[in-house]
Amino acid sequence: MAARRKLISLCMIVKDDEQGLARCLRSVQGIVDETIVVVDSSSVDRSADVARSYGAHVIERAWTGDFAAARNAGLEVARGEWILILDADEEFSEVTAASLRPLALDGHSVAGWLLPVWNMLGTDEEDGATINPVLRLFRNDPNHRFEGRIHEQIAVAILRANPDARLALGEVIIRHYGYRPSVVAEKNKIRRNMELLLQAVEEEPDNPFHRYNLGVEFLRAGRPLDALLSFREAKKTPSFNQLSYAHLVCKYEVRSLHSLGRWKEAVDAAEEGIRLFNDYADLWHTLAESMSRIGRRHSAIMAACYALRIGQPKGIYHTEDGMGSHRTAYMLGILYEIAGSYDAAAHWYSTTLTMKPSLLPPLHRLCRMFRVVGRSSELPVMIERRFTLSTEEASIKIASVLLDSGCTAEAILWLRRRAAEPAWGTASSSWLVLAEASHAAAEGHLAEACRRAIRAIGAVSSETPGAVAGARAGDGASASASASASASARYSSGEYGAAAAYERLTSLRRWLRAVGVGSDEEFGGVDAGSLPLSSTDEENGASSAGYGLAPIMKGAVSTNDAGLLEQVLKQVLASVADGTDAAAQSGSAALAAYADCHLGEAERLLAARTASSATRQVLRSVRLLLAGCERGE
Repeated sequence: MAARRKLISLCMIVKDDEQGLARCLRSVQGIVDETIVVVDSSSVDRSADVARSYGAHVIERAWTGDFAAARNAGLEVARGEWILILDADEEFSEVTAASLRPLALDGHSVAGWLLPVWNMLGTDEEDGATINPVLRLFRNDPNHRFEGRIHEQIAVAILRANPDARLALGEVIIRHYGYRPSVVAEKNKIRRNMELLLQAVEEEPDNPFHRYNLGVEFLRAGRPLDALLSFREAKKTPSFNQLSYAHLVCKYEVRSLHSLGRWKEAVDAAEEGIRLFNDYADLWHTLAESMSRIGRRHSAIMAACYALRIGQPKGIYHTEDGMGSHRTAYMLGILYEIAGSYDAAAHWYSTTLTMKPSLLPPLHRLCRMFRVVGRSSELPVMIERRFTLSTEEASIKIASVLLDSGCTAEAILWLRRRAAEPAWGTASSSWLVLAEASHAAAEGHLAEACRRAIRAIGAVSSETPGAVAGARAGDGASASASASASASARYSSGEYGAAAAYERLTSLRRWLRAVGVGSDEEFGGVDAGSLPLSSTDEENGASSAGYGLAPIMKGAVSTNDAGLLEQVLKQVLASVADGTDAAAQSGSAALAAYADCHLGEAERLLAARTASSATRQVLRSVRLLLAGCERGE
């Protein structure tokens, strides 16, 4: 029987990354015909064993400080018709992986394929990514060898061997996790890269590619002035605009100026880059950012609209996820919001969510903005009209954002409007109880909030099933009883499950008890502090440990009880000083609620007399700032 045709050989270099290597090799199962892994002989983990367990040919080789040499060691023994290059901290996107072999089978006129590498910047897609088309699949030829001590390249050798060689763009997505901040810090990549690049610059001082890469590392290291100088050195190269990465040099020059706060220069640099690359949405986006910082908001809006018209960059352009799409739409929302055009801002926040439904910041800003300008009552109907929500989790996610934005009455209305839908379930009932208790606290009915929280917690503690019908009817007492749920549903996992609602209720109850509102004995003897809410309570407890302090603060201010207010303020300061992020955020939110209430008093006083538009603008800006709506974060 004839041996199977070796179409694709995967060639890798690895050092101390057994977990990443296993993930990578799993993603290529059934796609490659041969795997060759060059392992640094000084590795101390099980990388070599993991590679062999997936059938790889392992070459143990001492590290010489030269990435190209390490890559070429694998190419020397590869027998496939095509070479695929991956790193241990990468994997194929499951959705597009099956398209790789057709590229090799049908690529008779192609010498190599550039594949989009998504450099993930966080733990999930909401944290964003940069997208770089990189030559990762090319024909196996003795003349095709990597060059460069670091950021090694193969295209130069391919084109040298055949100047007419065609390099095409493929759509097989590679996800790269190596530039997440935690990974960069753990592996000290910045220092390693910088040492190799400085050596490369010394060896080839006129090579602009080294200058460009050094600038990128300076930016990562928090040295924007050094980065700026490095990018400007790269721009001095003759025929600079012909370099394949020239558009990136222009963009990162603007980013360096942003970090330095040199906004006017950033505008000039972005406009200079646009003259060279007029169809590059990233540069239009950064121009809009720069213009907004120097007060040219109308021009910023025009630049952002042009970026949206261009759309997400394609082809050879390196880009960031959302440029020319959801990130630009989100920026337009912020620009219109700051200008006081709230309906336009609402449109762009909604558009952002249409483009990328998983994003929460635009929804937070929409809810906070409408609360600040006194239009929060419009939110339930607006959200209902603009978004299609087919699952219970999606509906609860909206309720969660409304609660976190201080729109407690709207959260209740939103959930009650969902009660007749098929997606209503135990989790929805639990979140309705939470919304009712939170609203009672925010309205100053702290004892009522306490009763609702303890009644729900007591029902869970006794494992008494509740009646969902009562919650559907909107009756507070019935809704509280319905929240009791069965044991299996009560411990449902996830940020928007029933357990998460009870966790928040418990936190609200703890804060109420801390400020002297009610007692457990008074409401049935339930010990809120001893109730286990989920199997992952230790992991998730910190996330909502301070939940409830902001509505309690608001309620304390509304009751105008000096003694209670003093007690709450003490708890706020203790929370801020606690040391945990959750507690500090809770205390900060409570202080913002306190300031927000007093700003309301100032606005009522201004309404009683003639006040300048400038004064009213200052008050509006302060309230937006307190709500987190005056920044782009």
